[in-house]
Amino acid sequence: AKELVFHLVLNIRRRLLNSYFPVLSPPIGLGCSFKGWPPCVGVPVYRSLVPLKPPHGYIFHLEPDTAGGNPARIFCIRVGLQCTCNTEQQVKGMPCFLHPPEEETMGEQAHRLFCIRRNQAHRDLQTLCIDSYLNVEKTVSWFDENVEAVRRVLPQASQCWLKILHSRHCCTYQLGRGRQIIVATQIIFGVQQLSSDISMSSQTSGNPPALSSKWIVTCAVAEAKFFKHMARLAPTKCVHLKCLQAFAHLLEGSSLSIYAFKTVVMHLLTTAGPSGWDTKDFVPRTVEIMQYMYRCLEDKCLNHFFLGNENMPCNIILPPEYQMAEPLNLFQHLRHDSNAHARAMHELRELRLWLER
Repeated sequence: AKELVFHLVLNIRRRLLNSYFPVLSPPIGLGCSFKGWPPCVGVPVYRSLVPLKPPHGYIFHLEPDTAGGNPARIFCIRVGLQCTCNTEQQVKGMPCFLHPPEEETMGEQAHRLFCIRRNQAHRDLQTLCIDSYLNVEKTVSWFDENVEAVRRVLPQASQCWLKILHSRHCCTYQLGRGRQIIVATQIIFGVQQLSSDISMSSQTSGNPPALSSKWIVTCAVAEAKFFKHMARLAPTKCVHLKCLQAFAHLLEGSSLSIYAFKTVVMHLLTTAGPSGWDTKDFVPRTVEIMQYMYRCLEDKCLNHFFLGNENMPCNIILPPEYQMAEPLNLFQHLRHDSNAHARAMHELRELRLWLER
């Protein structure tokens, strides 16, 4: 699936080389499947995020919806013109769209070519925008259309079939051979916030927003970077991913989320360090994760890892508002829902009893 997404993006980039559509950056693997701890049931689904860069002469303005809290969790992405008068592309014969030269200065033929390019850029971007705002559904549909166009030149095309499952907020494909589905892959799109590891994504893990002009903040890139950082510091056979794989399997059908357990593991890795996560430490580390989670559920408080965390590794780049924010309690809802809290405590006790057998 990783190779499939890579070749899809590569071939679509080639196809759009002379266009003014957003530039597709290399895909970033997300979630448990790319980290080696997927639940061992059903057809594996590999999720990846494809970052979008603005085309030449344009810029993405991220406009926060402050009603969603601080830091903002919902953004609109406005596509605007950017001055390129002093860029290398200007030297290569691509004049600035924002400050176009006079026709007398350029010459009639060069000016005609410039107008064609400017009109093409406007036409291409309007395919993905509504009132100059990047639209999630249009972006997803545009990528699906390009997948349809390049599917026959993929390396996998000679041996496997590819099915496009149309969706509003992500691109989902099934790869199979004969009657068997081998793997499914899900692609979401992201726009980087400044130069940080935080992105605006086309889909959230919960219910997507009603308006397709809304893009949701995701820490998935920062999370992937965190686990890569810990892998470099950890022992050769570090068991933190094995622990997560075990919990991902055990939590199937439970109200307890693997995201909460993953947050616990990230907190433990930063506070105690990865040196104590060798293969022989699997059982004590699993117990430690359970104890930490039990305390968090009792207190109805589990802090978000990337907000207001003073123990953040220095190579994780966060926006200033994330660094200065007050910690965000992921279990805040349990303080207002006694039934949900009682169920979570019961399920955790049952899980602990199962592990102690």
